[in-house]
Amino acid sequence: LGAPSRATARRVQGLLSHRLPAGLLLVPSLEYREAMGENAGFPLDLKALVPRLRAEKGNFFGGRAFAEYGLHWLHGTGEGGYFVTEGFRRGVTHRLEAVAQSAPHNNLHLNANWLARLEPGAAAWTQRMSAEVRAVF
Repeated sequence: LGAPSRATARRVQGLLSHRLPAGLLLVPSLEYREAMGENAGFPLDLKALVPRLRAEKGNFFGGRAFAEYGLHWLHGTGEGGYFVTEGFRRGVTHRLEAVAQSAPHNNLHLNANWLARLEPGAAAWTQRMSAEVRAVF
């Protein structure tokens, strides 16, 4: 399995929120990440810049919904493990996510989640969708 990771990670994030009409919330953010040290015996010096834009709708059929676009730009030395880089590879990864959660009735909860990623060097987007209906008695 290789040598254990001796990496330290830091994260700094700034965000603004702006209320729009009809209960919409616009949230632009910028995040800076660093991972330094060793991972599996190899040197690690990775930096990431992550601008995001989220549009959120409160009071969405008794729940909320949001759509978010993020661009993850990871550069530096080393690859880093999945937990160090949260699954992102060096280069630019585009990430889209849409989530809808509602509770149309006290005992009924509906959730839908769609995630799409375009990773560095990939020919097509990777997509995942899940839906859940939960009845609580």
